[in-house]
Amino acid sequence: MLAGHKEKIKIFQELFKSGILSHGYIFFGEEQVGKRSFALAFANFLEKNEFETPQEILFETKLISPEEGSIGIDTVKEAKRFLAQKPILSKRRVLIIDDAHKLTPQAQNAILKISEEPPQSSLIIVISPTLDSLLPTLTSRLQRVYFSRVGTEEIIKLLKDKGVEIAEATKIAGTALGRPGRAIDTLENPEFKRFNRLVKDFIKDRFGRKDILQSLIKENDDVPGRNLIDIFVGHIMAELALDPLKNEKTLSMLCDRFAKMNDFTTNKRLQLETALWNL
Repeated sequence: MLAGHKEKIKIFQELFKSGILSHGYIFFGEEQVGKRSFALAFANFLEKNEFETPQEILFETKLISPEEGSIGIDTVKEAKRFLAQKPILSKRRVLIIDDAHKLTPQAQNAILKISEEPPQSSLIIVISPTLDSLLPTLTSRLQRVYFSRVGTEEIIKLLKDKGVEIAEATKIAGTALGRPGRAIDTLENPEFKRFNRLVKDFIKDRFGRKDILQSLIKENDDVPGRNLIDIFVGHIMAELALDPLKNEKTLSMLCDRFAKMNDFTTNKRLQLETALWNL
């Protein structure tokens, strides 16, 4: 189900009906606000005339996302061959690149070349949290569309439509931070629930933090292609953001610290302990 972004729905419907749809777009904004859902819903509209997340396979749409932490050149070459074919069920063949900030430099350049000379019946939708992680030349070739957070009432409606009682839906929506995806994960995703409990234990038990981090880093090393540290950090930031006034200084410090962590060559556990010690 698609929550919020009603104005964007109207705009993209009109762009298509008016015949002025661009060859490519970058959907950017915070995680879990509905960028991927919107892209799939629009692809569904192009193929089946329904602006809603598809319940069946879309034959004219190809969705690519990171495998083992990145999207490589071979995946993009395959996507290029897909776009080169003429659509049958829709006026456009749609390529959706999720987590595009994980495209390798070679893959980004390959997407750039496709966008410079796109097949006539193609549409490229690149999804990324920010524009900074993409090549400036690529962002200049595609129309940029910012996705903001969704209103609490929209998230409550989304949850009610999924059969959640109003009291529970209101509670979940209140902790979703305007992110429909976070609300759905709270409801359905066992791993999300596990990380939520882990973060609460971490914040509560100051002297147990070293053991929690050590266990998490070991688990991260045992699961190739997944960055459990980033997931953990994201959950901490979200937990603190529930009370932004109280945690303003801590959030600012953590944002700065984690933004620089990739530059550190020292032990990651020590860096995390230093960054998180004052929670």
